[in-house]
This record gives sequence, C-alpha cells and structure tokens, in this order.
Amino acid sequence: FALRDNSTMSMSHLFQRVARVAGRRMSTRSITVTDECAERIKHINQIAPEKGVRKLRVAVDPGGCSGFSYKFSMTDATDASDKIFSHHGADVVVDDVSLELIDGSSIHFNKSLASSTFVVKGNPHAEKPCSCGTSFTVKGMS
Repeated sequence: FALRDNSTMSMSHLFQRVARVAGRRMSTRSITVTDECAERIKHINQIAPEKGVRKLRVAVDPGGCSGFSYKFSMTDATDASDKIFSHHGADVVVDDVSLELIDGSSIHFNKSLASSTFVVKGNPHAEKPCSCGTSFTVKGMS
C-alpha cells in the first residue's frame, strides 16, 4: 500500500498505524444502528428467506478516492473477533479493525429517488470525505 509520501507498508502495519491514530480502547467502542437500517436488514431477510437470517457486515477497506472506503454486505458468517450490534431484531457485524475506524458512528439506510444504500453517518474519525460519501481520510493521517 503506497502512502502519500510514496513510502509503502503492509496492510497490517497500515491498520496498526490507523488504530494508533484513532486511539480508542477496545472495551469502549460502539456504533449505533438506526431504525431505518434495522428495518432494511429485516426487509432483506424477509424477501430472501431461503438464505436464512443474515446480518449486515460493515467493513472499512483501504482504497477509494480519499484513502479508506466503507463496504456493506449481507452475511451469515461471523468471526470470533467480530462485534455484533443489534437493534429492533436486526444485527450489524463489524470486524475489530474496521470498528476502530467507525467507532462512534451511526449505520443508516438512506432511501431517495436517486439511490438506496447503507451509509456510515457521523464518523468522528473521518475527515475529507469524498463527494459520494463512500470513502474518507482518517483524522491525523493526512
């Protein structure tokens, strides 16, 4: 992964650096799942019952026009290090590294004429988001 100063580092070193910048303790990290997000997760599960009850997985990956991007997918799999946040019978799962970068945020579902999508709102660790809202720079990393 190339940094702005043209140096490179492995993905694990990059996430370790970001975690230090985010500076949060594991025991205090959390996100909020909005009513709209919970309703959409339940709706997805209702229209595809053959897939079982799935959770929304939220992840942060390196990339995008601002450095990191949000990824959303439905899953029935979880890992031991995942954190699960429940609201109104719907679950959102986040891996511990991604949680460092979205701690204190809300997971929401936006529905408009132009698009309908899950979004991360109010991320206290993000600055310089891109215009589409799917990528961001971590505060203190630029």
